[in-house]
Amino acid sequence: MPLSEDELRRLRELEENLAAEDPDLARALGKDGAPERTGAKKVYGLLIIVAGFALLLTGITTDAVALGVIGFLTAGTGAYLFSNSLGPGRRQGRSGHKFRAF
Repeated sequence: MPLSEDELRRLRELEENLAAEDPDLARALGKDGAPERTGAKKVYGLLIIVAGFALLLTGITTDAVALGVIGFLTAGTGAYLFSNSLGPGRRQGRSGHKFRAF
């Protein structure tokens, strides 16, 4: 059952009040109102990195170039997922300037 115009207006007012009173909580809840699962994304990213390095080392030791390339790409994907789980504004380069992944 869709919300009426009055209910939608009240909901927008509540969202604006929340953002004004506690911006950290509003940011943590995100757009859809559910907390972001950055902890799980960090763990998945790290696990994928470890699996990628295991494949890479296996490919190197067995002279299987394709397996090494797959391992390298897998580790890179895990690093990308891990870095995106840090959220905007938390990553800094060596010079101290903040940057975003994309």
